[in-house]
Amino acid sequence: MVLFDSKFPNVFYFVKMRTLLCLVIEASPIVNHRNTSSMRVHILLASLSLALLSACGGGHSSNIAAHVQPAPTGPISTAQLAQIDTYVQAQMASQHIPGLTLVVNMNGQPALEKSYGVANIAASTPATPATVFRIGSITKQFTATAIMLLVQDGRIGLDDKVSRYLPTAPASWNAITIRHLLQHTSGLQRDLPAAPLAQVNPNALPPIDDLVAMAGQIPLENQTGAVQSYSNAGYHLLGFVIEKVSGQYFADFLRQRVFAPLAMTSADVIRTKKTGFAMATGYLWDGSGHSAASGYFLTPGLIEAEGNLQMNALDLAKWDASLLTERILTKASLAQMWTPARLNDGTTAPYGFGWVLDAINQRPYTWHDGAVEGFSSSIARHTGEGVSVIVLDNLNRAAPTRIGAGVAAIVKPELSWIGAADPKPATGELLRSLIDEVKRGGLAVDDRFAPELKAILVPEAVAGFVEFFKPWGSIDEVAYVDQGSVAGVVMARYIVRGKNEQLLIGIALDTGGKVTALVPITE
Repeated sequence: MVLFDSKFPNVFYFVKMRTLLCLVIEASPIVNHRNTSSMRVHILLASLSLALLSACGGGHSSNIAAHVQPAPTGPISTAQLAQIDTYVQAQMASQHIPGLTLVVNMNGQPALEKSYGVANIAASTPATPATVFRIGSITKQFTATAIMLLVQDGRIGLDDKVSRYLPTAPASWNAITIRHLLQHTSGLQRDLPAAPLAQVNPNALPPIDDLVAMAGQIPLENQTGAVQSYSNAGYHLLGFVIEKVSGQYFADFLRQRVFAPLAMTSADVIRTKKTGFAMATGYLWDGSGHSAASGYFLTPGLIEAEGNLQMNALDLAKWDASLLTERILTKASLAQMWTPARLNDGTTAPYGFGWVLDAINQRPYTWHDGAVEGFSSSIARHTGEGVSVIVLDNLNRAAPTRIGAGVAAIVKPELSWIGAADPKPATGELLRSLIDEVKRGGLAVDDRFAPELKAILVPEAVAGFVEFFKPWGSIDEVAYVDQGSVAGVVMARYIVRGKNEQLLIGIALDTGGKVTALVPITE
């Protein structure tokens, strides 16, 4: 859950941030519709990780029972399976997740396919591996794949100007290329302008050129190529490019070129009513109970390429397995997908084409998450260890990345964060004192914090931290992981552990030692 990121205009790229003033609460009862800002903070910390490499007792917890599938034949031991069950069910209770599906692939083969809880609370419908969930921004890697298929066809060049395909784009977009859109370096703001698009009838969409002209009313937030800043708007435009170049509706293109070849029979855009598949009901949690999500909050037909796909975890696992082959994309195309963005000044940022590029204990991996109203999702691929973990759930603003990271660490212990000697023990001691204070029920907003951060540490923010740590019990460990320094601002990462809980926290200090950012991350 992101409460404040107004001071993080570009938290994707550590060096280019104007200020380090952010408070992120990943499991607060205070919720927004989107998780874009959460993604920005994740990638900020991924940027730090790569530089160093050269989401509470649930009202429906009684329903959180594992719906056991046939015993896996893969290399997950019986003891590990029991540990995974305990961990997942504890996380679901802590986060108030009604239903969840977990898939673990090992070297492209399913090692675990398991569902927990319910797909629909009122009907007590159990979640199963076949249950369909909305996957939010994981959609972006499918959009990127569609672009790369057109590149392989010789119909698009990654460094072609967007205006070549979208001629009604404004002059201010003249420098923007397809690559910029894929890597969130276009300079476009996060979302398309709401006011003009709100007038669009989803049942009678105007021509793409007219939609692009509407989108062109917004100015650029940054110089093209100068910084990386997460932009749903850029992926909207990529969807338009796909339709213009292919002559097909976005969803039809994916069905023909990706879903059908991989037998991803549940996969489609969310406005399609698939027969033969049970759709999970999405839920919101208000701190005291669940309510069914009212439905998608953006205009259908405009948002397919940004975050509008749905599928079950079994089909997402087929997609994961295909990435070890050349069934859809060539090795050269896949290499492009996982290459960091290069900025105008020659530095890089840890985002490829629809994938975040990260590392744990200096072990590279790729991931992405997604959130739409009532649903959260995560896919993480630890290719060096041969493990991929997929988590789909039906709760708004849950923390599936945390669950997936915990499962990965159970399956492969080397993927559990390892503490190191703290070069500045006082920072760790400060963080521990802040956490202990929060666990006692409050947080004094005093001179330990920079003035700008004090101004946004409002009572609701403090209450969110308190709520987050309430189910933790004792804090067993606060261990230093790594750190970096930019423009005199230090960002150190610590792993915080309790029973069935683990959290990576970033803390930033200014040159005077005052806290300028406190960033819980869902790992």
